[in-house]
Amino acid sequence: MSAFTSTIDVLVQISPWLGIAASYLVINKAWSRKHIREVAESISITAATLLALALLPLIASWIFIQGRYIAALAAVIWLVVAVIVILIGSKAWVPDRRKPRFFPRLAAAMKLELRELPALLVGMSRPRGSAEILEILQRLAVVDEDLDPREHRILQMVARSLGLELGEIPARMFSDASRDVDAIRRAAADYVGLEPRRDQVRQLIDLIEMMAKADRRISDRERAVLEEVVPLLSSYLQDEPTEGERFEVLLQAEMPEQWEAIALLMGKSVDLRQAGAGSVAIGCYHSRRFATLVARQLKSRGITATVESVTVSKGSDRRRKAETPPA
Repeated sequence: MSAFTSTIDVLVQISPWLGIAASYLVINKAWSRKHIREVAESISITAATLLALALLPLIASWIFIQGRYIAALAAVIWLVVAVIVILIGSKAWVPDRRKPRFFPRLAAAMKLELRELPALLVGMSRPRGSAEILEILQRLAVVDEDLDPREHRILQMVARSLGLELGEIPARMFSDASRDVDAIRRAAADYVGLEPRRDQVRQLIDLIEMMAKADRRISDRERAVLEEVVPLLSSYLQDEPTEGERFEVLLQAEMPEQWEAIALLMGKSVDLRQAGAGSVAIGCYHSRRFATLVARQLKSRGITATVESVTVSKGSDRRRKAETPPA
């Protein structure tokens, strides 16, 4: 055991020198090309910044609390490497007559790198349900009946990472946004029905949340969609259906023309369940806000629609609790 301990002590003593050699090899090639714009843009400033932030508390702890000075010295060496990488990546030595100050350069470089985040989040090579993924994101982008340029850029990057062509947003999606907000939930349900990999579903949830925040504001309609679609996808990740409160939209019609209008508005794949004489229920929705939005759209077209709270148990039985008319 003493021989093992002695070996460890020797390695600890030489670790700072190994760190210096390794840092030199890391920095050497980039340093000689630090004035080249393409080299600067190829460096991950975000990764270097995260490394620096991770090292700072370790260095402070090793110096001021634990007294592990050799470990602190090795960490300081890599902190210096991180700072140099940040400087190179921020184009500090790239010739530019209109060169801005350091922090604007740093922010611009990180912003450029973070634009690639959607493609990194997807991380998929034509996964099962690629077309459905893109459709869900497209419908979310236009759910407020507007397409922000930032949302369009995210769609382009996601489509590219999926190996698909984005093209123009179909006119039917803008029409559905004002006519049938439930279309996005049905698209999410169709995607789950394909039984995609769980890691892909998690990545899609991240993308949905990113898309909703892309234009730096979340509208009421987008919030309603998030409250419905994210739990729908999250429930797929669980082994058993979750118990709790759900919401149904109860529709009533007296004439055949009204039933035809319901079928036309809600689409052929909508789940209609008999809920009494002259009425049907659609749902169950996870979000009262989303169910109310669906009911409001139907009510604006002369169809009586109310939202009902339903208790869902493990046995999948539903017990209606109270009726709430849409606002």
